[in-house]
Amino acid sequence: MIIKDKRLMRVVSKNKKVIVPSDIEEIHSRALSNCDMEECFLPEGLKYIGCEAFSDNDKLLKLEIPSSVEHVRGDIIDGCDNLVDIIIYDNISSISKNTFIIKHKYLGKGKYVNIVPSNIIIRYSSYEKLDKLLNKLIGRGCFNKSSNYKLRLVGSGLSKKEKLLLCRKIIRLNYYDFIFIDNKDMDREYSFNIRKLVRKK
Repeated sequence: MIIKDKRLMRVVSKNKKVIVPSDIEEIHSRALSNCDMEECFLPEGLKYIGCEAFSDNDKLLKLEIPSSVEHVRGDIIDGCDNLVDIIIYDNISSISKNTFIIKHKYLGKGKYVNIVPSNIIIRYSSYEKLDKLLNKLIGRGCFNKSSNYKLRLVGSGLSKKEKLLLCRKIIRLNYYDFIFIDNKDMDREYSFNIRKLVRKK
């Protein structure tokens, strides 16, 4: 690894398992791109992830962004064609429009769809933080022209009213396949029929 001032500049080895050192605070643009990894472990204390940081790793199946990360730039998983799960936390203060996009699929006649991981998992600590993050995702158009993914909101402490308010907000993503999962009972899924909520507006 090439490291400078607590910044990971580049991983040059071709290891299946990459563990980023615990004192790293920033990952430079393309620092972990095309390194043939199957697993990547990021440390708590990491604050910034640059553009295309993990791009072109088609064997990578899962990526968890630590709760300490505040800034995530664009195209971090571009070309990670087999990525199934991406996990983020509600501490992120800035996020790019293209953060979740793996690739653009051209459909012809000027039309295309954005391919994203099957499961986008947001671990939240409070209603206020989750609400702010969803506002950022909506405002940046992070899910525009995307389909065939499931949004999972994982945490505890939300009231039924707060969940319903969040449901109505997620409608603005033009998205209907999402669930709440309670930390205290990870096997129990709290699902909402969003189409009924739309009719009640």
